[in-house]
Amino acid sequence: MVAEVNDKVVGFILAYRNKDRAYIENIAVHENYRNMGIGRILIAEAEKHLFKHGAKSIYLSVKNWNMKALNFYIRQGYGIRGIVFLMKAKPSEIIVDNVSDAYMVTDVNASKIKTRISKPLANWSNLVDEVDKFIYRKLYRDERALVVKKNRGIKALVTYSVNDDLVVDSIMLSSYSAIEALETALTALKNLAVFYNASGIEIPVDASKKKLVMFLEKIGFKVNEVEYLLQKELS
Repeated sequence: MVAEVNDKVVGFILAYRNKDRAYIENIAVHENYRNMGIGRILIAEAEKHLFKHGAKSIYLSVKNWNMKALNFYIRQGYGIRGIVFLMKAKPSEIIVDNVSDAYMVTDVNASKIKTRISKPLANWSNLVDEVDKFIYRKLYRDERALVVKKNRGIKALVTYSVNDDLVVDSIMLSSYSAIEALETALTALKNLAVFYNASGIEIPVDASKKKLVMFLEKIGFKVNEVEYLLQKELS
């Protein structure tokens, strides 16, 4: 959805709906047209459109360094629903001791993955991943996935991409107690980061998952950024 002034596009909002939930991917207003209420109008019109087509809740995320945006969304009626730590470590800093030979790890193109398991380290992976893969399908051709199996059952599923860093898009576990499977996945990620000469590995994890956060901190990861998930009920 775009905003126009005198037939000139001066702002836009990109949002999508997945069943009864919607997500704002991006919003921008040209610097010469800011502080005129255009961003507020774009959000209001997008909310009306999404609600008309079945959305009951709308979400968006904001990085911790963007306080101006956070305050803007709060003024529009959004509240903080969750916090994600973007945890990062250099490959040489990661120390994993308890890797079991009972697991088998396969590295495949992410587009070939059909299986879904239900325990994400970052809760909103379930909300955005499916639609992201549809919208950005060309980009996902280069995304990779690690499948960690034990006795033919999938215990962990990791999707990642590599630029300067190895960036983990999502980690799914068969249960939040599947630490062994997570250790196996992290060992594979460490080896891949070395292979690709990546400077670091970044992993998103919900701040509320204390056990997992402490485990990652113990093996060498530190919080590099914080991301807030905001939510608003539509009516």
